[in-house]
Amino acid sequence: MKILLTLDYELFLGRNIGTAQKCLIEPTNKLLALLDDFGVKATFFVDAGYLFHSLDMPSLHDDRSMVILQLQVILAAGHDIQLHIHPHWEDAKEGDGEILLPSTRYRLQQFDTETIAKIVEKYKTILVKEFNIHPIAYRAGGWCIQPFDILSNILYEQGIKMDSSVFPGGYLQSPGQKFDFRNAPIMDYWHFDDDPLVAKNRGHFIELPIASMKVSPLFYWRMVVAKLINKQTHRSFGDGKAVESPLSNILKLLSIPSMSVISIDGYKSKLLMKAYDTWKQKHKHMVIMGHPKAFSECSLSQLKLFLQETITTNQFITFRDWYHEHHS
Repeated sequence: MKILLTLDYELFLGRNIGTAQKCLIEPTNKLLALLDDFGVKATFFVDAGYLFHSLDMPSLHDDRSMVILQLQVILAAGHDIQLHIHPHWEDAKEGDGEILLPSTRYRLQQFDTETIAKIVEKYKTILVKEFNIHPIAYRAGGWCIQPFDILSNILYEQGIKMDSSVFPGGYLQSPGQKFDFRNAPIMDYWHFDDDPLVAKNRGHFIELPIASMKVSPLFYWRMVVAKLINKQTHRSFGDGKAVESPLSNILKLLSIPSMSVISIDGYKSKLLMKAYDTWKQKHKHMVIMGHPKAFSECSLSQLKLFLQETITTNQFITFRDWYHEHHS
């Protein structure tokens, strides 16, 4: 099986976005050291809005320099960089040395078409300018890829050929975050045009979905208890604060089964081997995701165990290498 490890390289959202040192630099360095031990390459979906807007925010200049240097090291080591867009950076404000990152316009689809085109172009261009790479793959912030027909021509014109925002069975409808992947094809990958859930033989884009699995409420209750008993092991490295989920969403997770992405993050990393054993029975590709800001001692130890168990019988590959293999 081909396994694609992917990282959403980003800060937090809201009133406490955290620092690059704790949310990106330190956890990513820990990850890179672990991957290097196994000779594994990963794909980093870089929040290009941060790179673009931090140019005009003096309080972020030092952090930005560290991030640019780390991403250059990542590329030099053979890892991959692709495009990740969180358009709320368009509304970011700097005051008294702090950054406020509101979530009122969390999805690209909340902007008009002309503005979306400008956002995608300038965010893609910042990756080209800083790293001399042209992104070919895209991941929507918060998985908010729908409706895609608003974005399709814009992304296509900017050279995007692949997407990895869909995780089969996923569903969320909240004021800021919306996606519905309950009707996603059960396939390793597929071509599509204006709807990432409708496979088309000659579609302009390729969807390489994130692996997912059904998770019981008991798992989340165990996560709550584990974090209370062993805070150090399960504490995230990032020093920012995530925007709180609506209480209704939390209650659903604790009361009924739900679909989850397969993730390296925090306590969810304990699902890695179970998910792998299930996924490999029906698939030849597995996309796993994570966020450096959400890593913990637990997640890195679980990832190490996962690599030890899977490295000899699978091929770990980046998005760019996957595309070249299939379009050489």
